[in-house]
Amino acid sequence: MNVFEEIRRNARRHGSGVALAEGAERLRYDELVKEVDAVAAELASCGVTVAEPVALVCHDSIDYVVASLALLALGAAIVPVPADTPGEVDRILEQIDPRFVLHEVGAVKLAVGTPIAGLGRRGREIHLLV
Repeated sequence: MNVFEEIRRNARRHGSGVALAEGAERLRYDELVKEVDAVAAELASCGVTVAEPVALVCHDSIDYVVASLALLALGAAIVPVPADTPGEVDRILEQIDPRFVLHEVGAVKLAVGTPIAGLGRRGREIHLLV
């Protein structure tokens, strides 16, 4: 069992309870599960599979949590890359050489990939670079 399966169980018990908060924004357990499932389905349709390393370049946020849980739900390997160290991002990505990079547009200087529906709060855009 992974973390997302435990969250899914909590959603069945506490669906209307707050699962995540970012500033004034709140996301209930039932909303979280729905968003994670939708993002996971979209990532799978782009080719993300079990054990696939996916670099995640995103500031700490609800989007980061949803993206992480979607990757866990797929069984992918999350490779967190700190978005607040843009000078290091290229070096880290070169070292790990991932096939997929899920990144916050504007956080780092990467090519713009495919927008991922269900991600992108507070004016952020999260894209998948293949």
